[in-house]
Amino acid sequence: TPQLWGNLDLQTHKIVGNGGTEGIEVGSGGEVTLPDDLTVATDVFHVDSLTGFVGIGTLTPTAELEVVDDGSVAFAKLTGYRAATWAGSALDLQKARGTKASPTAVLSGDVLGNIRNMGHDGTSFWRGANNRGKATENWTASAHGSKWEFDVIANGTTGNVTAMTLDENTNATFSWPVMPWNKTTTERNALTAINGMIIYNTTTNAFNFYENGAWVTK
Repeated sequence: TPQLWGNLDLQTHKIVGNGGTEGIEVGSGGEVTLPDDLTVATDVFHVDSLTGFVGIGTLTPTAELEVVDDGSVAFAKLTGYRAATWAGSALDLQKARGTKASPTAVLSGDVLGNIRNMGHDGTSFWRGANNRGKATENWTASAHGSKWEFDVIANGTTGNVTAMTLDENTNATFSWPVMPWNKTTTERNALTAINGMIIYNTTTNAFNFYENGAWVTK
């Protein structure tokens, strides 16, 4: 039978260990305050009382939330149930200047959020390819200009470079020449082609364009 060891102090609303003065405190509103870290089943769930960091699968979280699966793949799942076409699970990455108590608007050039792919290089975890949203103007209630930037890292290096930018005007720009789809004539003819498709034909060493229902060379 599970048992709670300690003494209940009715004046302080605390449950303290034998001979102790600090313990679990239950407030008048039902809130529970712990004097130290909270740990569930060794390392299933852990809250660091000094940093406020939460760890799932780790006793030493290094961020506000860290999920670790030793021996498998760590993943997060968001599931929503609602009868509305616009309502779906979402991942919001938020940014404000100022403070939590008094937030202020982001400015042009501010990074709004990052999605970073990290890998261990034998010494530590380091970033790989990533993408980020960035403000393209000073934000107001009626102006939220922003763009996407996609970064890669070349082999033999560790510095990221922006490979593609999708700007606030829906224009896509690339940092180096774009390689079209390479196909032989046989492979091209096997495609389910649509008007506007472009390939580089490696049989004839020429660009092929699909227009008006046929492949043409220009």
